[in-house]
Amino acid sequence: MQDFYKELRWRLEENKRLYKEGSPFVVFDSPFGKFVASHLGANPWKVLIPVSALVVLILRLLWGRNFSELVLRILGGK
Repeated sequence: MQDFYKELRWRLEENKRLYKEGSPFVVFDSPFGKFVASHLGANPWKVLIPVSALVVLILRLLWGRNFSELVLRILGGK
């Protein structure tokens, strides 16, 4: 039983090392990443709705009426 726990602990340490060295999610170890992760984990709509509103606003400013027509076409409008 003792060997099992040693092996388990060794694997845990190895996974932590691999995570910190090569993971694309290392950004979540920073204070900003932890703040964003906690916000998304608690209520993702607090982040997703404002971001989507900004994206729509920017695309609407860039493309104008064509953006509305594209959205209507995608959603099945005329």
